[in-house]
Amino acid sequence: MAKEKKRSPAYLHLQRHFRSYKRTVIEHSQSSSFSRPVEMRLSNQIGALECLYWQALGNGEQVLAQGIRRFIEKAKAHFNIEWL
Repeated sequence: MAKEKKRSPAYLHLQRHFRSYKRTVIEHSQSSSFSRPVEMRLSNQIGALECLYWQALGNGEQVLAQGIRRFIEKAKAHFNIEWL
């Protein structure tokens, strides 16, 4: 049986937020209408993910930060919001 790596409380906290934001962004991608309020919420969530990215880097969690950055780039491309 392989041992799991013990994660720091900061990592677990950031990961929980990342999963929550990821879920809400994915839910928006499944909605049929893309109105101005939805666009504003998405931009807020992308901004929050950017903040999580920098927090992960600041806490030395490079792998988590890379995952967050990858998700941000894919979300921006999917929603065609490269202006953020």
